[in-house]
Amino acid sequence: MKPAFLALSASLCLAALLGPQVRAVVLVEDFDDNQINPALWTAYVYGSGPQIAETDHQLEVAMPGNSSGVDFGVKLASRFLLRGDFDVQVDFRLFTWPYANGVRMGLGMDTQGLLPHPGVERISFGQNDYPGAPREAYLTDFPDGVYGITETGDVTGRLRLVRSGATQTGYYYDAGGWVAIHTGPAPTTDVAVKVATWSGYQFMHWDVTAAYDNFVVNRGDLVWPYGPVGACCLPGGDCLLSTWQDCEEAGGSYVGDSVLCEPDPCDGSPVESFTWGRMKTLFR
Repeated sequence: MKPAFLALSASLCLAALLGPQVRAVVLVEDFDDNQINPALWTAYVYGSGPQIAETDHQLEVAMPGNSSGVDFGVKLASRFLLRGDFDVQVDFRLFTWPYANGVRMGLGMDTQGLLPHPGVERISFGQNDYPGAPREAYLTDFPDGVYGITETGDVTGRLRLVRSGATQTGYYYDAGGWVAIHTGPAPTTDVAVKVATWSGYQFMHWDVTAAYDNFVVNRGDLVWPYGPVGACCLPGGDCLLSTWQDCEEAGGSYVGDSVLCEPDPCDGSPVESFTWGRMKTLFR
């Protein structure tokens, strides 16, 4: 057992000094490790051809022109769950993105499979998909269906999903502020979240590449159904969320269960880890 009281005390003191105007985020994933963190995420590939990898300090996705399947794509689903109201966002970049290519990129609540209720999307409709709608758009696809198709030419941007009670609202970022697309129904149970890129019958068989970056949980209660995860201070000073065992194997110092890397517990005064036996000796 490795207590977190030193890191928690430092965080509480910092919050008291900075005051209520500082909004502390719950979790930040910058995809900066060049490998998908198995303590946070599970990656899925559907069909033949699509690819997903954390590389070049971002989460890159590719849909080669020869991709195939009934529905095909990639999904990165959180291993943590979010309980109650929450607010999450992610950045996106479109690298190889032909006009009207038929690929969707989305941020949503995760359910089994690739397609159910994708969430808030940056979409490229295929040439024969949704006739009359703009080919490049933002929209939401919640349990009540597709709403709020909004034309865009953005090749970089941000998507945001907010759950409040039994509703969810999708947003895109424009001109320095968030623009609401649509509010629809939402499950109230603990849910995982996902970023996903996919297509199907609407795919135009052109190469498509894109990336996600800077996934942030702005607000929400994290639940870890697969066991505790916490901040691990690596030998070089970097902070990584991991299990106790993975941190030990990497030669790091485990700060404590549910201690996050924001604010960074590995920056500034060193945090010393203790075994339970040593703790009992110190306080006898």
